[in-house]
Amino acid sequence: WGSSAGRPRTSASAARPPSGGSRGGASSAKAEAKLKVDLKPLAGELKMLMAATSLDYLDGQLLCGTSVGSIVMISVKQATVTTLVLVHSRAIKCVAASPSGQPYYMTAAHDRTIR
Repeated sequence: WGSSAGRPRTSASAARPPSGGSRGGASSAKAEAKLKVDLKPLAGELKMLMAATSLDYLDGQLLCGTSVGSIVMISVKQATVTTLVLVHSRAIKCVAASPSGQPYYMTAAHDRTIR
């Protein structure tokens, strides 16, 4: 599906700092989004250690593959976990959202399966 599947598009000028002959007083605007969600309480429910192993974006949700084989869906606006689904028996290597914007995603894991 490609490396940019499901991600919001940004303009090329926003991704690169301005170039040119301006010296000294030029300041570059830098857009940063910060989202912090603690996975520790979820790991406690599963009685395992949990770490994020892969990320992708799908329709206002951050899809987070984990080291215990689960998908955690995080609301970007509210910075809260909306869904926890155990889909694999081992760590998830990658998560890919549908490039067409449909509410589908695929995962690949160390249990040698793609779902």
